[in-house]
Order: sequence, then C-alpha cells, then structure tokens
Amino acid sequence: GIDQASGAHPASQYSGPVTDEKVNFWLDAVHDAGFNLLQTYTMQFYGTGLKPGVTAPWRAEDVADPTTPAKLREGTLRLLDLCQRHGLKFMAGSSPPYCAAALPTDPDVRAEALAAWRDRVRPNVLAWQAHPALLAWYLIDEPSSVNMPVHDLVEQYRYMKTLDADHPLVIASCAASDLQYAHGVDIFAPDPYPIGTDVPLRELPARIRPLREFATGAPPMPQTWAVIQICQWVEGRVLPTEAEMRFLALTALAQNVTGLLFYEFRNYPDSQPEHWQRIGRVVRSLQAVIPALLAPGPTVLQVTASDRRVYTLAKQVGTGSVAVGWLIAVNPSQNLAGEPIGLGQVTFALDCLELPPGSVAMALDEDATEQFRPGGRRSVALRTSETGLSLTDSVGPLAAHIYRIGLPATHQEN
Repeated sequence: GIDQASGAHPASQYSGPVTDEKVNFWLDAVHDAGFNLLQTYTMQFYGTGLKPGVTAPWRAEDVADPTTPAKLREGTLRLLDLCQRHGLKFMAGSSPPYCAAALPTDPDVRAEALAAWRDRVRPNVLAWQAHPALLAWYLIDEPSSVNMPVHDLVEQYRYMKTLDADHPLVIASCAASDLQYAHGVDIFAPDPYPIGTDVPLRELPARIRPLREFATGAPPMPQTWAVIQICQWVEGRVLPTEAEMRFLALTALAQNVTGLLFYEFRNYPDSQPEHWQRIGRVVRSLQAVIPALLAPGPTVLQVTASDRRVYTLAKQVGTGSVAVGWLIAVNPSQNLAGEPIGLGQVTFALDCLELPPGSVAMALDEDATEQFRPGGRRSVALRTSETGLSLTDSVGPLAAHIYRIGLPATHQEN
C-alpha cells in the first residue's frame, strides 16, 4: 500500500508513528486472512524515524534519511525477520521498491550508470538472499508503462541471476506488449483492474493466455501469476464485493496460473475492517481448491461447455477410490454497456475422468441460490455415459463455480 510504514507519503492512508505493536498487528492480519506472501514498497523504511520536531501530517522530506544504503538493508532484514516470525514469505526489490531501471543510451554514460546500479544492488542481494523468508525478487513494476527498453531489463535480469540463481524474478505486467520482456523474467504477474473501471472483465484471461502459451519447458517458464483487485484507489468508487474478488481469482485459476497476488493492503484492517474480513473470507475459500490444482501430478482434463463464453479448467487428483475431479467455471460475459450478464443453464462434459462408484458433484462455498457462502455446499446433478460424465448448472452474471466431483467428503479427505 501507500507507505503504511512511515506515513511519509503525501497520500498516506495511515498517520503514524508506526510502532512494533502496529506492525505485528498488520502482519498477523495478513497471515490470518490466508495470505502467505508479502510485497511492499515502503515497509522496509519502518523504524527510520522522523526528523526532530516534525509532527503529523508530514512530508517525505521529513523522514530521517530513509534511503541510505545501510538503513535500507537493515530495514529489509528487519522486515524479513518479521515475515519469518509471522509465517509469511517476502518478495523483495534488490533496490527497493524494485531494482530494474532504464539506463542512458549514450554508451559511455550507460556503462557508468550500469556500474553504479550494480554497486547499489550487489550488497543488498548478498545481504538478503540467504534469508529463509525470501521467496522472490520484484524486478520491476509494469515496464511497458515506463517504456522500459527490453535490453536494459534483460541485462539487469541476467546480472541478478549471477548473484542469486535460486530465487525467481517477478515483473508486474500492465500490457500485452510485456511479452517482449519474456527473456528477462521468471514470473509474469498481469494486473488489469476491471472492478469499477472501464477495463472489461475478459481482460484478465486475455492477458494471461498469451503469457501461458509462450511458456515452455518443465515446469513452464516464465510462469504466470495473476494480480487480483481487492481495493479501490479513486475516491468515490465502490470497493470490490466478495463475489467480484472471488470471480477474479477463479478466472485466473481457470487459466491455469500458478500463483495469485492481491492488490492492495491499504491498511484495511485499520481503516475498513469489514472489507478486510470480506477479503479474508474469499482468500480462505480458495484454499479448498488451490492445493488440489497445484498438487504434483494432477491430470488436466478436457472440458467441453455448451456455451463457449464460459471459461473452465478441470483436473483429476488421485486415482481409484480416492480420485477427485475439480472443475472451475467462470462467466466474464458483459453486454454492450459493460454490465455482467447471465448465460442460463450450461452443460459441462468432462472426458476421461475416472471416479469411484457413488461419486457426487458439489458446488463449494455456495448457498442454494448460488451466492457465495463460505462453507456452503450445493448439490449438482451428475450424469455418466460411455464417453465420460457431465453436469448441468446455472451460470449467472459473474458466476464463479468450484465443483468437487468424487465420493462425499465424509468418505474421504479433500
């Protein structure tokens, strides 16, 4: 979020000073909501303090030397320790908030600038790379938005790899043209924000698909994570609802991404605790399906939907008496006015899903009216044939269904 740590940003959502008690409260809130990874632009400045005599509201220049290299390294190590204590991993920028930077085009000046960049990055990477809380490096935010030259990013990516080959490098991706950076990244994180904006709902899968199709090898690289909107940053816009946040997350999972990032924290545990509780309910509900989708060796199944506007993903986990099928179905359809529309009854046919006798289909975390309800279970009729099985269900506006197909949960573990 916006400088939760020091309150030094003019648009800060928090008027500190920040205490150890406050930081521990925030990290507990993040962990308890179901998250396991933290990325921040400013928390590493926690503890740097204000210049003598300054009172709130303060400005960035009122902070006492927050960007000196030694204080930056110390602050990030403190934050890594805190993440470890609270059961969180951390995604760090080697020169926070990230590390890649556009370089001068003049060859002589460029060489000097690149050397200075390396001198700034090297001690940070060496200081943090062995910390058990470090999961990944945040290479750059939305390179297309700043017209980042491809060769600059690739050169800096390769240098980072010489320092640390064990942690992946992530870039947030704001445009389809970001595919040009594919040789300078390990994980793409597309970040369209469609809730309360003029961005169409289909933009998220449209941005994920070419990144996934480009990835090669085993495991496919670059991987694709997805950034899920849980906030609003424009005054007057309505916050995303539980249904909208869950819809975006399941839309990304239906594209077979390997991770989800959620933007952004914005001090909601303090400023809007009811919204933070909604976020937690959505994230915890995803835990029902994410372990199965990301488990080693699930079989990807072929799904045929009677309406092609529905996006689906199906996998089988286990075999024989413990086999379970998982089906995600989401509906990003909108009318010409940009309003979500329903599609009525849709049939989903799954090929080659082998299930034990007595298997049933359940829509998870829904009530009888198909609305999101954590812990809810709604039975869906399952039909079998010689070629596979099928189920038919209602697909309404912003529909996001998780179907579990197998023996009832009372007979076996999820």
